[in-house]
Amino acid sequence: TMSACKLCRDHIFLGTQIVKNNNIALLRKDAPCSPLSNYLVEPIYNVYQVAFLDSSVDSLAQNRELLGYWDIQSWARDSIASKATVKMLNGYVPVYMEEDRYDERILCSEKLEKKKLDAIDQINVGEPKTFTHIAAKALNVTEDSKGCAGIDALGILKADVDNLGVIMSCGLKPERFTISRLASLSRQLNAFFACYLPYKLKENKRYGEVYTVFGGGDDLFLIGPWNVMLNLASELSDDFRRYCCGNPQIHLSAGIIFCKPNTPLDTMAEHAEEALELSKSGEKNKVTVFGETLPWLKVKSLFQVKDKIWKWYQDNIVTRSMLYKLNELIYMAAHEKEVLNQSEIFLKDMHCTKWRALLSYFTERNVAKSLPKDARSQIVNEVAASLAYWLETYGGWLKVPLWDILYNTR
Repeated sequence: TMSACKLCRDHIFLGTQIVKNNNIALLRKDAPCSPLSNYLVEPIYNVYQVAFLDSSVDSLAQNRELLGYWDIQSWARDSIASKATVKMLNGYVPVYMEEDRYDERILCSEKLEKKKLDAIDQINVGEPKTFTHIAAKALNVTEDSKGCAGIDALGILKADVDNLGVIMSCGLKPERFTISRLASLSRQLNAFFACYLPYKLKENKRYGEVYTVFGGGDDLFLIGPWNVMLNLASELSDDFRRYCCGNPQIHLSAGIIFCKPNTPLDTMAEHAEEALELSKSGEKNKVTVFGETLPWLKVKSLFQVKDKIWKWYQDNIVTRSMLYKLNELIYMAAHEKEVLNQSEIFLKDMHCTKWRALLSYFTERNVAKSLPKDARSQIVNEVAASLAYWLETYGGWLKVPLWDILYNTR
């Protein structure tokens, strides 16, 4: 395919090659170039040439043609190349493996037979995966292996360090406030996002489908299967806290949104940034997901809630229709918290306080209907008590585990 212009071709060339190579070299424009397809068509300022070379740089250096040489993927190897300066530009990008050719989820994500065949044809081992295939990895193969449950969607995660300006200006004692220490602090923060983050994605099979749009400085922008992004964000928050030796003043905020793989990238970024801004309002150190903004510590508690509800669902104690009905009670419990915090309470706002009575009626009529009466009574009381406690404690935050289960079982 021909590019619209030389500059377009060079942008595509750089974007393609930077995720496939270990080293990048800066050469003089008239340095020997072979083959031409591995170099820029338009040298930078018509003076400098860029090449991706893993070897054969000695002669270029001896002839003073080599102006710079960087190792851009040191996080992916056990050792750092001795000939190159480390400059971690290369984030983790999932690529096709041979087993992807036999992954039923890719076929489940397409409805038309032609699109199924096209999806298979797009799989080229070693090439970066498309967003469509990454989204398909969010599907769950059913127990009988005859289909898939869930939705094929992307999760977009943006996160950054809270109060970075304060950290940089006030994080060092006056007698230690020097240019070299500021530079060291900046490099240490960058190392977490530019080195540890891609290494974690590469080494952890659960996150092997997550695409790094950006990771470095003090922030990250990741795209992956929607149903792994909250777990990843929570782990990264914990990892960063340990990386900073548990300093309570240094922490992350994050925003997560979900979308279909054909959504324009700038739209993904815009909506994820809006979610991040919600997390950074007020006390910060939070995550926004499913439209709810909550502290990181609550996320772990809600993971436990999800496990409990999921077990009920598997044991046929609750059904999907009951989980959908629970949405209404969550809304009422969340609205009640808002009403009770108002200085004045009006009669028209009191409807939300009926959720406890509705919950009792709802559980008595629907929970564990297939069980014998004696056994059912105990289960109903357990479910009612747990749901009441969660609604009192979490309010609207209970949407997070509930919607996770609903989307995974759709």
